[in-house]
Amino acid sequence: MTARGQPAPDSDVGGLEPGGRVLDRALMDLEKLDADKVRLVELRYLMGCTVPEICELRGVSDATVERHLRFARTWLYDRLHSGMT
Repeated sequence: MTARGQPAPDSDVGGLEPGGRVLDRALMDLEKLDADKVRLVELRYLMGCTVPEICELRGVSDATVERHLRFARTWLYDRLHSGMT
């Protein structure tokens, strides 16, 4: 913990490994299956792009972006909650 009561950057937060390594590993595993879905996750959740912005950037429909994000979220959730080490 820092002096302000915030978790230290490398602390164990929410049962995940320090530094978010479990999420990084899960994203790398998903990338092996479908790199495009990881790009969508990065655009939406790491860069904060809206679905319409992603559609414009990627040249795909709203339905495609939503479907691929739903798959990626479900896959990552299952991976992170399956006791992956």
